Amino acid sequence: MFFLILQFLLLLTIGLFLGVHLVSHLLALLYRVMYPLFLPRGEFAPEVSIVKPVKGIDRGMKENLESFCRLDYSGSYELIFSAEPGDPALPLVRALPGREQVTPGEGDPSISIVQRPCPSGWMGRAANLRNGVLAARHETILFSDTDVRPDPALLERFLQPLADKRIGLVFGWPAYRGCETLGAALLSISMNPAILLLAPSALIGFRPTICRYAVGTTMAMRKRVLHECGGLEAFAGLATEDVPLAREVARRGYRLHLVREPVIVVNERVSFKGWLEHVERWLVMTRYHLPLVYAASFPFFLGMPAAALNLLLAAYLGGDPGAALLLLLAASVVRLLSLVVINAVMAKDASFLRYLFAVPFHDALIGWLWLWGWVRREVDWRGGKYRLRRQARAIRLT
Repeated sequence: MFFLILQFLLLLTIGLFLGVHLVSHLLALLYRVMYPLFLPRGEFAPEVSIVKPVKGIDRGMKENLESFCRLDYSGSYELIFSAEPGDPALPLVRALPGREQVTPGEGDPSISIVQRPCPSGWMGRAANLRNGVLAARHETILFSDTDVRPDPALLERFLQPLADKRIGLVFGWPAYRGCETLGAALLSISMNPAILLLAPSALIGFRPTICRYAVGTTMAMRKRVLHECGGLEAFAGLATEDVPLAREVARRGYRLHLVREPVIVVNERVSFKGWLEHVERWLVMTRYHLPLVYAASFPFFLGMPAAALNLLLAAYLGGDPGAALLLLLAASVVRLLSLVVINAVMAKDASFLRYLFAVPFHDALIGWLWLWGWVRREVDWRGGKYRLRRQARAIRLT
């Protein structure tokens, strides 16, 4: 009886894995096709302050920062880099070519640097964002991480939706691109399929409460809306501010908007440890902020392990393993095709194809990491260790 129940649960998981992939891809395609219908008409190019929180140096950071100085935008914009005093990345900011580097309040700079220590009880990123907003001269704000390498049209894509006053927050799908190591490939395999969760939610307007979330890699909003939500001070002690901010924006009657084109995140040389820490942090934070979404995502994480275990169980029970083998092959084909479409087509990362051999290795580990995420309470971030408590409040341990 035990083995029959186990086999039923495995088959159910495999069926959901196949069905969810098919439906999610169809909905993602539908959103891309229908996207012009979600955009307000007419030109809209407000003055904008780009706030970039800075914490340490990442590979490719110099090129990332320089790319923000070459945005193709008909309006005017300023760049604000916010960091703690003495951050090692500040010399890179000061060395940006063709721009004057001054502190806020001195003249009318294109680039400004804000240096303030992180207050007690704050996460470093949220504190840097808050300090950047305080220095911003414009009503429209765009938050963007330093690992983002934008194409020239990024501002136009993110600000055009704000022409509709009913839209309170615009965000993008982070697409990791340019893997040169196994760890980087594993990160692309783990993170890029997030579009399969984001696009269906965007298609229904993020209306159900469980679908109210955003990804903070790049977000745009008005200061007025941020202040209505209590400012970033309202999210000071939380592990991350993007999901609770999106919820608060939606709670106040504004719409959330997902940009169709991906936000490119440079992902060249990530170690295996770096991948493990990143995915573990992402899973734990998702469970704390979105427990129902985390629970409902089990087919994505357990589908392939379930197919492999079903084949072993069929062989153990002495039956014909042919059907179980065909099911495993079908799940493998769907999985590989899905990753190729997401990474090579949607994220436009041809380098990913060299690492298709890493998919079985990834899928053998990710299920255990998803299960571990249910009990894990500590995460590593930028050299520090944090313990998460109720409502995703973070306590620094080291």
